Amino acid sequence: MNNLLDKLYTLKKLIGNTPLYNLCTEKSIFIKAEYYQLGGSIKMRSAFRVIEEAILDGSINEETVVIESTSGNFGIALALICKKLDLKFIPVIDPCISLYKKKKLELLCSHIVQITQKDETGNYLLNRIKFIKNYLEENKNSFQPNQYKNKNCYLAYNTMIDEIKDQMDQIDYIFISVSSGATITGISQHIKKYFTGTKIIAVDIEGSLIFSNITKERRLPGIGASKTSDFIALADIDDHVILTEEQIISGCQKLFHDYGIMVGASGGAAFYAALQNIEKSEKKHNCLIIMPDSGDDYLELIDYKCFQKTSYEIH
Repeated sequence: MNNLLDKLYTLKKLIGNTPLYNLCTEKSIFIKAEYYQLGGSIKMRSAFRVIEEAILDGSINEETVVIESTSGNFGIALALICKKLDLKFIPVIDPCISLYKKKKLELLCSHIVQITQKDETGNYLLNRIKFIKNYLEENKNSFQPNQYKNKNCYLAYNTMIDEIKDQMDQIDYIFISVSSGATITGISQHIKKYFTGTKIIAVDIEGSLIFSNITKERRLPGIGASKTSDFIALADIDDHVILTEEQIISGCQKLFHDYGIMVGASGGAAFYAALQNIEKSEKKHNCLIIMPDSGDDYLELIDYKCFQKTSYEIH
């Protein structure tokens, strides 16, 4: 058991301590660049904590098979950790995953399960979860991190709060895209202890059931969900924004066009929502945008070169 922990802790120095940039001095827009850590995304924080706690409580031993539903980032984080620990990991994906994320998983995992049948919402998440439930029943020494229900997923973001309070003096708004809800729950539960008056804005996509009961097919991975989040009720959210797929892509394109920063759909959504907020406000606010991953893995889904000028200008 200690051997697993010893291997795991060799990765610790490669996780977190991500940079925070002042994107636009005039409008006080800051971004927390979570793609600058092992695995290339924010999900490495939660993956590390979930696996650590599972080893400590005996849920994982040297023979355990780890299996999880993923649209990419959490799966890649788990795959990297499991490879280091010499554990078998099975990611359960669907056709919406980006080609590049799928290729990464293929490099890291000996076996991948892709669910191709849509569920009653017109998406795949519920059927991914059903597959895992059946697998766990049939394979006793198996473990699901369960990013939709495991409290360690949101508790992992306490480390991120420690970083932010050392990097910023004042925050008026924080924009965070939602999917499992772990990031926004973990951050919102404690950030206001250090920044009084900070407003937490959740950003979602049309067709997601997190804040709406109207479902539709969604093509962009990493944002939204086909089920209500078990975590959101625990979060201290002040408001939420629901964006169209076109608006999210526009946010990605504008960030790349103006600053040369390529982010994924969740980061583009948070950026677009922040621009909306700035346009409506007469006062200058410090806006922090959480950027979960880079856009490198989304090149076949988002045309970063194509850009239509919007009314939201920050120059």
